Amino acid sequence: MRYKNILLVALLVFIFITIFFLIQQEPRVATGNVDPFSVLDSTTTPQVADLANLCSDTTGRPISGVFGSVHVLTSGTGSMVFYDATTTNVNLRTGNRATSTLILAEYREGFATTSNAFNSRFNHGLLIDYSAGVATSTITYRCGG
Repeated sequence: MRYKNILLVALLVFIFITIFFLIQQEPRVATGNVDPFSVLDSTTTPQVADLANLCSDTTGRPISGVFGSVHVLTSGTGSMVFYDATTTNVNLRTGNRATSTLILAEYREGFATTSNAFNSRFNHGLLIDYSAGVATSTITYRCGG
């Protein structure tokens, strides 16, 4: 009889310990990790304004960042140029830097659908200059990186 009592007590202790640990367990949460410095924003042409500087602070001053990629979704008749600058007017730029030294990417009239990854750094803002009939495209970029 004593053996049965010990076995019963051991079984009850095991059950209580098991229930205690099951209650204490937290549900598993799916975790993932995205480096916040690798996240890119995006915009679409022609919805973004011509001569828009995509990266500027609250006072309108340009900030540096990364020009990610351009995905041209439809063909168009216009052209599109991306500058590391605040303006296309050379006389208004600090240091009067030549326009040719500021071009990050250029798509000439009638360019076809394509996807191009640039991952280029810019220091003076990301300026988009396009002409009428520009193709629909998605532009990725990151400000402040």
